[in-house]
Amino acid sequence: MLAESLDVATARIHRLVGDAVLAVWDGSSPGQSARLIPHSAEAGLPRPHASFLLPTSWGGTRIVMALRWPVECRGADLHFKDSSRTIASTNGGRAEAFDPGALVNGLTPSAKAKLVSAMLEFCHTAFGRKDERRFAALCRALLAETVEPGPLVPVVKAADGLTLCEGMLPSEFGAIRRALLVDRSGVRAVPTAPLLMPAKGGQALHVMTSVADDPLVVLLGETGGLACRAVKGEPGRQRLVEWLERRKAPVPPALREFIGAGLAAHGSPCAAAVLEEMQVLAPLARKGVFSKTRPVGAEIDLAIALPEGGLFVSGWLHDPLGMVERIEAVSPLGERMTLGTLHRFPRADVAGQYGEPAGADRSGFVTSVVTPPSPLHLHQYRFELSLRSGARLEVVPVLPPNAPADARNAVLGVVPPAFVTPEVLETCIAPAAAALHAAHMATRGEPETIRFGTQPQAPAVSVVVPLYKVLDFLRFQLAAFAVDPAMAGVELIYVLDSPEQRHEVEHLLTGQHALYGLPFQLVVQTANYGFSSACNTGARAASGEHVLFLNSDVIPDRPGWLAPLVAAMDDRRLAAVGPKLLFDDQSLQHAGMYFGRDLKGGWMNLHYHKGLPRDFAPACQARLVPGVTGAAILVRAAVFQAVDGFSESYIIGDYEDSDLCLKLRDAGWEIGYRPDSELFHLERQSIQKHEGYMRGVACLYNRRLHSGRWDGLMERLCPAGQGASA
Repeated sequence: MLAESLDVATARIHRLVGDAVLAVWDGSSPGQSARLIPHSAEAGLPRPHASFLLPTSWGGTRIVMALRWPVECRGADLHFKDSSRTIASTNGGRAEAFDPGALVNGLTPSAKAKLVSAMLEFCHTAFGRKDERRFAALCRALLAETVEPGPLVPVVKAADGLTLCEGMLPSEFGAIRRALLVDRSGVRAVPTAPLLMPAKGGQALHVMTSVADDPLVVLLGETGGLACRAVKGEPGRQRLVEWLERRKAPVPPALREFIGAGLAAHGSPCAAAVLEEMQVLAPLARKGVFSKTRPVGAEIDLAIALPEGGLFVSGWLHDPLGMVERIEAVSPLGERMTLGTLHRFPRADVAGQYGEPAGADRSGFVTSVVTPPSPLHLHQYRFELSLRSGARLEVVPVLPPNAPADARNAVLGVVPPAFVTPEVLETCIAPAAAALHAAHMATRGEPETIRFGTQPQAPAVSVVVPLYKVLDFLRFQLAAFAVDPAMAGVELIYVLDSPEQRHEVEHLLTGQHALYGLPFQLVVQTANYGFSSACNTGARAASGEHVLFLNSDVIPDRPGWLAPLVAAMDDRRLAAVGPKLLFDDQSLQHAGMYFGRDLKGGWMNLHYHKGLPRDFAPACQARLVPGVTGAAILVRAAVFQAVDGFSESYIIGDYEDSDLCLKLRDAGWEIGYRPDSELFHLERQSIQKHEGYMRGVACLYNRRLHSGRWDGLMERLCPAGQGASA
């Protein structure tokens, strides 16, 4: 490869793959320009091309140019020019077999690393992809002449086709710029950048890769270093979760997150399942920062990754000296996100820990973080508090609730209702609750239907009664139905929204059917999905021209209550009608519904004449009203279906009835009230059994949703918050 004359060097040609070649010659000047242009009279200007200047151990420069040289043009002269002259030529030479020994002979260590980098990066991208196996063989041959491979030991099989391997690198190697896998099938980037951690005698190297096909892992350093590690053998039979559980010492969070990132990058269903198992079956231990003698303390109580992106976080931070500069959330994949505004509220328990007055404490906080949607299930985040000095404190919450409904209820129970400001509701609680509620509703399966007796054919009315937890009044309701002749041809459908009570309810209804002979159906939901879902499920099972939705704590005062409601539907303006409802002391609970504003301007559902005597004259007049309660509402089945029934976006059970009435009104229909149909309503008996409602802010959430949808229509129906009619 020595120059044949003082002016023009002779370039040797090494074949790569296809029409790609390396032109190589040595020059005496280490300052030779790298801006070289190849030229052939037959082939013109070959593209793409790139030249690399490689220092030799004797002080010269070896020039390597990678380019395309068509086979039909070989044998003709190929010249290499800088800005002013030809500096090398093939002199009609023919392409030779790739000779890695000749290429690296005499190169400095850094030059060898540069040559390997050129092959694996530029040449692979420009030339090697169409013939991966041959190109990989050339690269492996070059590596064999360049660097002695060190060991990379398979530690544990993370997923099918993905293994955690460990080795060592010297400390002076520094950071890794790029990692490439060269096996017998091709060259490709290691999907997850290797992890380096300080270790005795150097740096511990962790790589997630395939161990099939005799792989070599090539590491290119930030400072020009080159290392090669050969993966030999197979990992043991234990899987990742077993490996995590059986280790004597916990896996450092950084290594766990590296494994998580590798599983995510692998992208297979198996890897996604292992990632979830790692979080749920071998979670990080809860960790807080608390000491009465230290000015900084913190815990994260709840950190929930939302299904469509975003992270909901709540906890407490005691930092009277303002030492905490920021709080970062770290995902199971190692992704970092800084928490934004912390919405603060009092935490009496924290104040008690630090011996401070409860009234002065505002250590509690809730916040949300914007994150992109992920198809993966990310469960357990950890958190780092960065102090002004640069020191970091780690905080780890327990696993959040796994079921979307439980997570939703937890979100609703974080902030005491008295401290839920419109901003907190709008920016933190509502988006998280809505996303988790939607995820819960998406889990619905087909309900089970159990029939008691011969069902009526072509009924005029179907009565749908949702059941949740409270069964105390079911016997009384059925007894009232059984002695009412008008119920003989009615289709009666009970919808159980607490399926854990299935056998109890079935046993109870079996006895009631045997006692009264009244036919009915029991439709069992697969889980608790709320009042709206139960009513809609019952409506889908109904075959009547009209559907009466009736709470299980509503008891007819006397027979004949149904006929006035059905008769009211002769008025073709009406889509729905409601009866008079009474408290157990016979005072008025409901004589129609209207909408009014509270002292802060928010809309409320109000009941005409509530608490007044049963025979209060205005409550004894049939009339049109803005709405009626869902505790007892008769609706035209076809119209109910046309407006898509009860909205299922409300949580647990509130405002769905007024939402339905407003949907009907928005579609051009009227709502009626009939006082000659009287029933007792033992108000809100079932909802008291729902922890998510009674502990949290579901009512505030539903109210916000309702007002946002119907503010304009409610204002038109009830100007200045007044009822349309008294």
